[in-house]
Amino acid sequence: IQQEIERLEAKAQKLRLEIYSKLSRWQRVQLARHPNRPYTLDYISRIIDDFIELHGDRQFADDPAIIAGIGKLDGMPIAVIGHQKARDTKEKLRRNFGMPHPEGYRKALRVMKLAAKFNRPVISLIDTPGAYPGIGAEERGQAEAIEAWKEAKGGEPDPFAVRLVRGVYERMAELDTIIANASRSWSLQQMAAVDRNILRMALYEILFCDDIPVPVAINEAVELAKKYSTEKSGRFINGLLGDIVRNLEKGVVEGG
Repeated sequence: IQQEIERLEAKAQKLRLEIYSKLSRWQRVQLARHPNRPYTLDYISRIIDDFIELHGDRQFADDPAIIAGIGKLDGMPIAVIGHQKARDTKEKLRRNFGMPHPEGYRKALRVMKLAAKFNRPVISLIDTPGAYPGIGAEERGQAEAIEAWKEAKGGEPDPFAVRLVRGVYERMAELDTIIANASRSWSLQQMAAVDRNILRMALYEILFCDDIPVPVAINEAVELAKKYSTEKSGRFINGLLGDIVRNLEKGVVEGG
């Protein structure tokens, strides 16, 4: 029964991605403006456990347009930063329509530094028309706050990282099916979140990145598992990817 549920979930995810990948430009606009579309707090309430919101920039005030805090994603400690819009007029005004003041950027910077101190990954949810352009914001150093935040988060994202993350997301249903079929004794839900995502990235590299040798993809995955998970996870990932590669060579991989 569990395998059938996983198969149906993978099929539903694949259909969902197919539908949303073919939207017209106007359909994308309508989707973005839909009053019931999720905002940052909606995502947090559904996927983040034990979330603790942190307030204030320790210099001036708190900015309700920015949600920032710590929590757990599938048991993994993380930090979350995101813009928050609203659905009714009173809340829209309080959240300033998702347009941050300088104190919002400084609050985000504060949480990013806290995450770095405790080696927590940061999830950023971007949903804003832009920084608030008011006189008060400029007086309190809007430009400086934005620049400090940009410098802290790093420059432009690495092109390969963007390609890898986007590719894994777009083909997640296919990757999950292959992983689930290769690991019949462990369902995806039983795997640690870190192990599951390392497997997805390594498998994507093996299947779709011709410029990356298979042994390199496997070795990188094993080292990531040892660093961010456990020694046991490294052995598990090494064995599972090895089985998948051998099945690929035989042409007997079951997947999307």
